[in-house]
Amino acid sequence: MTSPWICWLYQYAVGGVLFFGALGLAVYSGAAQLEEARNRRLVAALLAGYFALAALHASWIAAVLR
Repeated sequence: MTSPWICWLYQYAVGGVLFFGALGLAVYSGAAQLEEARNRRLVAALLAGYFALAALHASWIAAVLR
């Protein structure tokens, strides 16, 4: 069995590439125009949610492994 940390790293590394790639594509294509406050809040919420979920998942793994 592999370490849960390796699984966590793989999940957020591969998922992060896809997430940040899609977010970059949305900004590059003009679908999310960062000049508008509404779109900046949306992008900020997406980024905060990604990192909050990764942190929550990491803390859950750390709590279980104690």
